[in-house]
Amino acid sequence: MKNLKMMKFIVLFLVSAFSIFQFVSCKADNFAKINIDYEHGTILGIQDKYEKGKEVTLTAIPQEGYYFGGWFESGNIFSNTPTITILPIGQNISALFLLDASFGVYLHIGDNIEFWGTGSTTSEIHIEDAKKVGYKFLGWYLDNLFQNSFIDGSSGFTSRLDIYAKFEILNYNLIFNVDGGSSILEGKYSFGDLLPVASKTGYTFIGWANGTNAPITTVPDWGTLTTPLTLKAIYEINKHKIILSSNGGTEIPVINNVVFGSVLGEILITTPTKLGYIFQGWSLHQSSYEVLSGTMPDNDITLYAHWSPITYSIIYNGGESSTGSTLTSIHTYDVYKNLTTNGFAKIGYIFNGWSTTVDGVKTYDNSESVINLSETNNSTVSLYAVWAPISYQIHFDGNGSTSGSLINQTHYYGSTLALPNNTFNKAGYTFVGWATTSNGTKAYNNQEVITNLTTTQDDIITLYAVWIANQITIIFNANTGTGSNYNQIL
Repeated sequence: MKNLKMMKFIVLFLVSAFSIFQFVSCKADNFAKINIDYEHGTILGIQDKYEKGKEVTLTAIPQEGYYFGGWFESGNIFSNTPTITILPIGQNISALFLLDASFGVYLHIGDNIEFWGTGSTTSEIHIEDAKKVGYKFLGWYLDNLFQNSFIDGSSGFTSRLDIYAKFEILNYNLIFNVDGGSSILEGKYSFGDLLPVASKTGYTFIGWANGTNAPITTVPDWGTLTTPLTLKAIYEINKHKIILSSNGGTEIPVINNVVFGSVLGEILITTPTKLGYIFQGWSLHQSSYEVLSGTMPDNDITLYAHWSPITYSIIYNGGESSTGSTLTSIHTYDVYKNLTTNGFAKIGYIFNGWSTTVDGVKTYDNSESVINLSETNNSTVSLYAVWAPISYQIHFDGNGSTSGSLINQTHYYGSTLALPNNTFNKAGYTFVGWATTSNGTKAYNNQEVITNLTTTQDDIITLYAVWIANQITIIFNANTGTGSNYNQIL
């Protein structure tokens, strides 16, 4: 290519070049002349005359901005080196000097085009090997089909020069250490390929590590490797939450970030409380209680609180002056149960129910079904008999009275009440009190305060008026007669 370019310049030179002729005159047959034609340069070794049969050395030196294009004779190049040695025989030769043109050199590296610099026709172009991450450099080429290689140090280019880098993607044979996860076969992978995802129960795959390097998920540029490379799977242990269902107890917040595989029985969980119940523990089962065991699975779970109801005793108190007994009853929280039937008795009183305090009002009926009288396990609840005094009537009998009347009077056991003022009359008699029988002696005075005439509810007690006959005194007067005066009571 360089010789062809020189020929073109020769034609131009012969048309437009200024001719300089030097004649070497010979005074004798021992000398010869050489006609040298040149422009834009200097010829070393030119002499006024040349000795026949003796070689002459000529050197062509171009001026700045030009380069030597060759030695020509009769339009044909006979040497492309600046220095020649010839025998003078009167020949006509010419030295060609050509303009040294400059041009840009551009490097095509992948999709990028970089300006390398400026070259010239005579300058040698030296380009370092191209680099591309993940690829191996195969050489520079003068076309994008990579058919014509560029030889480093080449010269003689006269116009823009585009040079193309050829690469080959890096390939690696990889072995996968899944570290307890599902196995992955070794294989060939290229730079930029997505690496397979490892799986391991309870863990999230992060990437692959080679030694101490950070985990990766795609094939990086490891350079050129001649042996298989082993990668180790890197995982992050999974964390889940435990939802706590207190089943009617105090609310317990969710436990977050529980590590997979944690022993469930060792996890610190707040104990809930529930009125009337004893906390048994947490269980994975809602309907039945089983002691918590096992480890945290690879998912959220719900634990259920299980409870056992408290039990308590009820003891029964008959109170002062009562007789008999009533068995203690055992009760379970949230379960209805009848109170023990009253077994106490008290003279003059009727059992009315149970009170929670001594001398309190009735709270529960006899044998009533009750629930939740205590919230404390193994506690004792005391109930106290409530007694109501019996009531009875006192009927007043005139017992032969000739006039008057009295209505019945109501009395209550344990209470005092004055008998009414007698309103019966009996001619010839005086009322002196009341007897418990019609012919009995006086038991109670008129309007006497009495109590507890009977112990029987709704009994009727009859009191009978006690009468004494009125007395008549007869006075005997002698009225001047003989004898003594005297009195006679009838």
